[in-house]
Amino acid sequence: MQNITHTLPANPAAKVIVEGLFILCINEQTKTAELGVYEYANEHEFFIRVSKKPAGIVTTPGEGGEEIIRLSAEFEIPSGDVSIGITNSEPDVTCYHHPELTAKSFWDDPRDLNSDIFKRAAEFTPDFRWIIDLEGERFRSQKMKIIPGILQRKIRISNGILCTEKRSGREVKSAFPLAADMGGHNIGYRYLYIASKMAINIPAVADNQELILNYSEEGEPTSLSLPRLAAGSYYEILLSNNCPATSIKQSFKQSDFQCYYNVFDVPPSMRLDFATLSGMGTERYPCDLAFLGSTPELP
Repeated sequence: MQNITHTLPANPAAKVIVEGLFILCINEQTKTAELGVYEYANEHEFFIRVSKKPAGIVTTPGEGGEEIIRLSAEFEIPSGDVSIGITNSEPDVTCYHHPELTAKSFWDDPRDLNSDIFKRAAEFTPDFRWIIDLEGERFRSQKMKIIPGILQRKIRISNGILCTEKRSGREVKSAFPLAADMGGHNIGYRYLYIASKMAINIPAVADNQELILNYSEEGEPTSLSLPRLAAGSYYEILLSNNCPATSIKQSFKQSDFQCYYNVFDVPPSMRLDFATLSGMGTERYPCDLAFLGSTPELP
C-alpha cells in the first residue's frame, strides 16, 4: 500500500461507517476506492443512513444524532450504484497507518490481555491494516479470482482517509477442515484481531466545495448535497449490510463470511471461516468487511 498517511483529521467534515458484507478495492493509481455490496444473503439489509452528530461524543453508528435521510434497498434504492465525494476536488483516498505498528503487530493474539496491542487499543485500533486483506499474508497470500456478475451494486469513494472504526477478536480456521486436510491447506486455528467496522474520515471542505452523495432513487439519478456544518458537528454516513442486532449465534452454523465464496472462486479446501471470541465483539455472526489489497477494482 503506497497511498498512506500517519495522521487522522481532528475534525472531519464527515465520517462514513461501513459494516457488513462489503468487498473493498483501492485503486492506488486513481486514488479512489470502491465497495462491492453483497446483497444475496438472507436476513441481511443494505441501507444508507445520513445523520448529523456532535463531535467529541461517542455514539453508536446508525443511532442518535439528527437523521437527515435513510435509504433502504427495499424501497428508496432498490438498485444502482452510489458515490460519495467532494465537488471541485481531485480524488484523494489514503489509508491510515499507525507509525509504531509493524507487519508483525497484526499477528498479535487477542487472547493476550497483557500485550501492548491490547493495552493501547484506543491508540492502535484505527490502523487500516486490521481489515481482512484476503490477498495479504495473514490470510491467503494469493490473488483472488472474482466471479463476474455477482456484485450488482458498487459504492465509489473519491475522498477520505480509510481506517478501522471497531476491532474484534476472531478465531480464524478452515471452513471445511476435512477438505482442507485432504488438500493440504488446513491452517488449524489462528486468533487475530479483525476490523469489524471501517471508517472513512472525510476532511473539512473548502468554501467552493460540497460533500455530495449520489444515488438512484427508483431509477432516477439523485444528488444529496451536505452543506458545511458549524464547528462541533459532523455528518455520519452509515453504509450497512449486516444481519439484524437480534441475530442469534448458532454454534453449528458457519459464519456469514461464507457468503463471500459466492463471489470468489476458491475451492472448499482453501476457504476460511471466522468465529467471534467469547467476550470480544458482537455476537452478530461475523459479517466482516473483506479487502482485496492486490486487486485495484471490482469487475
